Order: sequence, then C-alpha cells, then structure tokens
Amino acid sequence: MAKSLEGIRLHPQRRDWDDISDYVAHFTKDAPLQADETQAAHQLVSILRTGTIEARTRWGAGRAFGESPMSVCFSETPIHHLKRVAAKRSQFGLGFAKDFIVRRGGGPVLYAYRDQGDAIASMVQQAVGD
Repeated sequence: MAKSLEGIRLHPQRRDWDDISDYVAHFTKDAPLQADETQAAHQLVSILRTGTIEARTRWGAGRAFGESPMSVCFSETPIHHLKRVAAKRSQFGLGFAKDFIVRRGGGPVLYAYRDQGDAIASMVQQAVGD
C-alpha cells in the first residue's frame, strides 16, 4: 500500500482489500472559462461557500422522464485510483465518508445487465404518472 495512505481505512472489515473504500468523491465538471480559469474550480468554490452540491442530472432507467429526480454523482473509486476519475472530470473535488452520504439519503447506483435492464425500463415506463 502507498505510504500516503497509511492510517486511511480503505474497507471497514477487510483492511487488506484495497479495491473497496469507505469513501466517495464528487468531482466538479471541467470546462474552460477564461485564460487560467476553469468551471470546475468555480464550482468547487461555490460548493464550499454554500455547503451544497446541487443535483443537476437525471440518471438511470428513468432519466428520460420528467418525474425522475435529479441526482449527484459520487465515485466509489478507491483513493489510490482517483487519478483516473480526475483525468476524465477535473482535478477539483471533495471526498466524504460513505456513511456521511448514506445518512443524508445517498445510495449506490444499481447496475442492471442485459434482460435485467429491459425489465427495469419496462417497470419505469409503467410507473410514469403513478
């Protein structure tokens, strides 16, 4: 394990598992603004000032429907692999303990594969307007 990660609990029950983390990270989205400025930096400052990460994106099987709630994305990528996520999003972000997010109503995305995805999409379609 990297020396910089000493003392950080990567997984609550299995300290030898470095592919699962107790932490999540939210990266701000990058886009150019002016010469040396990025949208991501401004978004991070806004989050820190307001204490709020705004849900701005619909996600999942119901994303095409207006009834679908907006969401905030957090990565469960282990700390020592966050560089990969930062390369796609931006170098600006915040980290949280997973249980902090769960206590505030956050939860994991549930992935569906093949026929499962079709079944979920069908249920979403049937639920629209209920």
